[in-house]
Amino acid sequence: SAFPGVGAAAQQPRAAGAASGAAPGYGGRSNTVTFGVEGTLLPIRELSPYSNGKWRIKARVITKEHIRHFTNARGEGQLFKIEIADKEGSEITATFFGKSVPRFFELLRQGQVYFFSKGMVKAANKRFDKGDHVITFEEGALIEPAGEDEAIPTISYAFTPIAEIASLELGSNIDVKGIIAEVREPFTITLKSNQKERVKREIVLWDDSGPTNTSWIELTIWGEGAHEDFQVGSVIYAKTARVSEWQNTKSLNFSGHFELSPDDPEAFALVRKYEQQGRPKAAPGAGRPQGAGGARETVEACREADMHLGPPPVPGQALDPMGPRSAHRHFVLVTLTGILQDRQPYYQACPQQVERASKFGAPTQGPAEMRTCHRKVSQMDGNTFSCASGHTCQQPVHRYIVSRVQVVDHTGSMDVSFFRRSRNPDFRL
Repeated sequence: SAFPGVGAAAQQPRAAGAASGAAPGYGGRSNTVTFGVEGTLLPIRELSPYSNGKWRIKARVITKEHIRHFTNARGEGQLFKIEIADKEGSEITATFFGKSVPRFFELLRQGQVYFFSKGMVKAANKRFDKGDHVITFEEGALIEPAGEDEAIPTISYAFTPIAEIASLELGSNIDVKGIIAEVREPFTITLKSNQKERVKREIVLWDDSGPTNTSWIELTIWGEGAHEDFQVGSVIYAKTARVSEWQNTKSLNFSGHFELSPDDPEAFALVRKYEQQGRPKAAPGAGRPQGAGGARETVEACREADMHLGPPPVPGQALDPMGPRSAHRHFVLVTLTGILQDRQPYYQACPQQVERASKFGAPTQGPAEMRTCHRKVSQMDGNTFSCASGHTCQQPVHRYIVSRVQVVDHTGSMDVSFFRRSRNPDFRL
């Protein structure tokens, strides 16, 4: 467990009676209650934007994320998030920005109890936050350590079955449990928004939900948690994972609190069902968009997956979430056997800058990231060219192709096309 007290009763908040001499709990007709030296405390459920900063709560830090860096129109910034719960079991997300990050990051410890005040309460963004409200803490926040209070629960989960995730709205935050059916190696990517490196790791989870009693989902773990020792066949509990989508396939992104092999009856029951079904293995691409990164495939697996490709989407027409994908991404190790050059190694492409779609399906925060359209253009009249998206230009760009490249591995061969920004490809026979 990540901190003391997390274990067999993880599914339900534990709210043991207060020790002798402890102050009374929330209750009665009043929205606040006086605790002597603790002052006047407000239950989390009573927080609202109309509190005007005149509130003080006593809560336990349930989860704590790592510091994240971002870039927006005002420059670079940093933040970290925590989830806190009071003795009623009510939870709320708090986000620290700017100078409050170095001031409070080391002070706040997961599992410990604090008094919180002088934060801003605002309505939650349902795409990114749980509950109705969130708290924002800046440099002027006041946070004081409190002694252990057994009346305040440690952690609770509200698990969503994997089979139900496909119907959830993008950006929803959920708790999930599952058997780890596949573990991929961690790798580092460079974020285009700020050129910072960040480590990620993908695992595939199984549970017994759905009409066939077998469902899969890909969980991408970001940050330091990606280096944990994940073992196939063990149980993971993940709190506040975000529902994302890539190529019409739902998945989960996560950087918060998780438990491996929790000492909990629900975990034991899930393992028994996994064993009874013969420890099912994830089929290639199960629970994930094809080739989203990390897992190596064979040529044969690529060819089989691509047999189910649908037609390309019609520009301007909404995608059918239940329809076949029109493109797959694959990661293969092959030998290059030939380059056939029977046509010009380029085509004339549209240079228009367009907004890049979010990889994880949810809206991006800050300035939109741009990319080149690169659709093939046709000459209309004179020096005017047009692409299928309706853009027009006077000077199209050359997008270089090395077409019909032949590659092989131990399972078969296939043809591949390379798209380049220059006429010189970066490979040798």
